[in-house]
Amino acid sequence: MRPVRSAFTLIELLVVIAIIAVLIGLLLPAVQKVRESAARTTCQNNLKQIALASHGYHEVAGTLPPSRIYNEYLSWAVLLMPHLEQDPLFKQFDTTRRYIDQPAATVATAVPVYYCPSRRRPPSLSKAGVDDLGSVDKPGAAGDYAGSGGDRAGYGGELDGYSGNPNAPTPADGCILVATRVVRTGTTVTSWRGQVTLATIGDGASNTLLFGEKHVPRTTLNGDIGDASIYNGDHHRTVARVAGPDTAGGSLPYNLGQGPNDVAGGAGRYQRIFGSWHTGVCNVALADGSVRTLPNGTDPVQLGRLSTRNDGGVLTLP
Repeated sequence: MRPVRSAFTLIELLVVIAIIAVLIGLLLPAVQKVRESAARTTCQNNLKQIALASHGYHEVAGTLPPSRIYNEYLSWAVLLMPHLEQDPLFKQFDTTRRYIDQPAATVATAVPVYYCPSRRRPPSLSKAGVDDLGSVDKPGAAGDYAGSGGDRAGYGGELDGYSGNPNAPTPADGCILVATRVVRTGTTVTSWRGQVTLATIGDGASNTLLFGEKHVPRTTLNGDIGDASIYNGDHHRTVARVAGPDTAGGSLPYNLGQGPNDVAGGAGRYQRIFGSWHTGVCNVALADGSVRTLPNGTDPVQLGRLSTRNDGGVLTLP
């Protein structure tokens, strides 16, 4: 007599598959939540390193780093490299020359600390664009952070409102990473210097924005003026952003971006504001080196007070 062999019935097999599917469905959100938590922590650590590197720059140069050396030249992301253990890469740049004159392999080299893992990871290159003089910029390493350009009143649409003119006054309030007083011979920059020190932050370093995650809609990632190479100072909206009420006569405040699909207000707005791909929040670094996580719905008035260094307003953030 042949022995009877036990086996799963079709119903039992379907039940097991259904149980496994339910378990996977319960597990995936938890895994995604842990992954996003880890990415947000990495982002906060990145901003912490960038802020501390700015303090290192201050110790050497006597000022905070400028947002860019000058229009068409290199940005803060290059100037901070020696203070982020990236001195070999820094030495490949020529800070007296324009971004477009730098070696292609050099500008394509990514610095991991400039990338938020919730949005992208290195290597990630910007697309070739057109600079202010009509020349085609070479693609370069992207990045997810920008310096504080103040509020819309101090920013005025350009970072060079206080630079380029040796007689231009230092702004009374407004942005921290003020563009530099520059001396040039032809296209060669012979000297530059930032205009803001920690001592000139009247509102206090713990009340003043230094860096933050820049808002980049998903549809424009690596592909427009606000998301050019992080080394490219030609595109001021790539290297610095603003925050606060709209003082330029528009209808929308310069609040935090509302996630990766926010294109409200068009390029004139979304290329100028801070924002992240984290769920509901944006990480920022203050001038004292601390890092804060702000809700996307933070009051624009408070954002304006945070982004200006001498406005004297009372800051009450969540």
